[in-house]
Amino acid sequence: TFIGGGGQAQSQPSVAIPLGKSTELETDGLTLEFLEVTEDSRCPASSPLPCNWVGKAKVIIAASEGGEDLGEHELLLDPLRTNSSGVRLGDHSVPLVALNPYPATFDSASNAKYVATLYLARHLYSGEGSEIPKATVWAEPIPNKPGAVTLFAEIEGGADRNNNLFCAYTTWQFGDGTKWLMGSGCQPWTPESTIQRYFQQTYTYDSPGTYEVIFKHGNVEATAVIEVK
Repeated sequence: TFIGGGGQAQSQPSVAIPLGKSTELETDGLTLEFLEVTEDSRCPASSPLPCNWVGKAKVIIAASEGGEDLGEHELLLDPLRTNSSGVRLGDHSVPLVALNPYPATFDSASNAKYVATLYLARHLYSGEGSEIPKATVWAEPIPNKPGAVTLFAEIEGGADRNNNLFCAYTTWQFGDGTKWLMGSGCQPWTPESTIQRYFQQTYTYDSPGTYEVIFKHGNVEATAVIEVK
């Protein structure tokens, strides 16, 4: 899938970690270790018939930063969730965006060759919000499901307590004439409330092609050009 954010192509900061291995980000001092897969209910690759569900997966990672133990955390890969937040690790928000390979059988979490791909979103947001918030959009194909993609969006910059973006409506336009408008289902605003910065949505295209996806949350908007095979 070719990805563009805000009208300009760019690579996303992600890291792939094999099961039982760890990796250290040299520029940030954050170390992540992929400990365990506790659930994998996705459609098996060996299934002779198409599955009528997407399924989900759960993994456990351990983290440390600058010698400080940040504990163990469960990450969920669930493409059907319309809104999802990664775990907060130091200055990062870290969601699970892919787990490969898909299970070979219906035995959950049995593959010793799993590789987890984590997206690393570094938070540099000030309480005052001197920067104008901007959004980035990208996509990941869903294996074993032709035409299906998981779309991600992140809002960067601005204040965490921006009440103009709190409880705002989210719009996805998928580039094929389909548009979805969603409410956030949030709690009432309080001085301690923080805005949602990470969004996730799955969509299945009827045919291969190049599509321009438009994401909008409140008054923040971004586009992504994706190629569906």
